[in-house]
Amino acid sequence: MQSLRAVEIQTHLGEILDQVEEGERVAIMRDGRHIATIIPAESEASAQTEGSREMLTGQVHSFNPIERKIRETKAFEGVLALREQIMREGKGLTLSEILSARDEGRR
Repeated sequence: MQSLRAVEIQTHLGEILDQVEEGERVAIMRDGRHIATIIPAESEASAQTEGSREMLTGQVHSFNPIERKIRETKAFEGVLALREQIMREGKGLTLSEILSARDEGRR
């Protein structure tokens, strides 16, 4: 996969799109961070497979509302499972501890 800085995308967009059309994937970097990937339209199915990896790294860039809803549902189920585990282990927080942590975050 080719990596380009965001400023290079602006000056070479036509060439980059030609490469993507030929099947190349292009990573867009800003300040040394990977912020997006341009992939060919035919690769959408394989991109969905990579979605799991991207979710783990925090690099989720999907605008598909169905995929987003599925991720939200899975995340919510994960939170509920974690809550049940915490309660089973007797490590729950009191209301005053929760409010204190909330207030601490506001300072």
